[in-house]
Amino acid sequence: MSRHRSRAEGDEQGAIALMAAMLCVVLFAVAAIAVDLGMAYVSKRQLQTAADAGVLAATQVYKGQNGSCATLLTNSTLRQQAQQAADQWAEANRPGKVGTPIVLSCPAGGGISVRYSVSGSTGTSFTGIFNGPREITTGRTAGANIGSVLNVGGLRPWGICSQVVNTSGNVTFVPMLGGSTTAGSGSQVCGNQNPPGGWWVATCTGQSNANGATALAVLNGCAQTYAAVPSQQASWNPTQLYNYLVGYCPSGSANSTCLKQDQGNNFHNSTDSWQTLVGQTIQMPVFCVRAKCSNMAVAGNGNNAAYAIQQIATVEVCGFKLNPRGPSLGWPTTGPCATRNPGNYTSSSVTSGAGFFLVIKGLSGGTTPSWQLPEYKDSKLVE
Repeated sequence: MSRHRSRAEGDEQGAIALMAAMLCVVLFAVAAIAVDLGMAYVSKRQLQTAADAGVLAATQVYKGQNGSCATLLTNSTLRQQAQQAADQWAEANRPGKVGTPIVLSCPAGGGISVRYSVSGSTGTSFTGIFNGPREITTGRTAGANIGSVLNVGGLRPWGICSQVVNTSGNVTFVPMLGGSTTAGSGSQVCGNQNPPGGWWVATCTGQSNANGATALAVLNGCAQTYAAVPSQQASWNPTQLYNYLVGYCPSGSANSTCLKQDQGNNFHNSTDSWQTLVGQTIQMPVFCVRAKCSNMAVAGNGNNAAYAIQQIATVEVCGFKLNPRGPSLGWPTTGPCATRNPGNYTSSSVTSGAGFFLVIKGLSGGTTPSWQLPEYKDSKLVE
């Protein structure tokens, strides 16, 4: 009886040992899968970081470039540089990755869109023992948008004389009456006709002519949306263009195409507001002067003076000097102010009078076809 019980106990112990061994195998398999999946997750995170770094590196190639999005996308040199930058930075963040060709597109809202994908494999440590995969391959994609300069806020009611408007995209000096640089005086460039009230300063519709109101208009822009006088014809001679613009904006008018003169402003009191705009992109009106118009296209005098907007210029502010104040502080070290300055202008280049240094990036309306020289900047990840 005793021997029989001993044999049964032995059988039970053997069964328990077998079950324990099988359970150990199962637990080991689960642990192996968990370890390998954890390694795959880490690899996936590394690949996402690599994709993010790669796509942002690609956008750096296009930041600061001028030209339409469609034109830049056909530039094979830029695309090659962007691809190399993407691959280099992705590799630095995830060695052994495989990168795909970057994908470029032009979003409806402006700017440039860049997409970049990477993939990579992670060897398994344990699952292969159980006839599982010897490696796990995963891939990640990142996208980034480079914003353009088209969202520039309200119009600043300080005029640019039409004679200095050009499509070179280089830094140009925009003189106020009497202003000069080493390149020439304001009277030589924009004529010696004195604007009513002087200094090219106008008011937004509904704005008072107090100094503080003008400073706020410079800082924030006009609340109303403005446009150039419509239906201008390229075939008109200077007298016809002048008569049409003045007739469209009669004395005392102030509407979406006409700005009234700011008679009460001391222009130099707006220097603090202009200083905050250095390096920024804004819009300014273009007023027609000789030789494009036979005379300055302004109707009326005093508080009733009204400027016709010939065109609207999208500009970047590089620097200025508004006597008797000193020149603006600093000069942009990136963007077209720095890279498109063959005259090597600085704020102190104003030798007398007053004026601005601007890069004219775009024109709308008027007798000149619209064109754009956008600077692409402010890249950000979108997914």
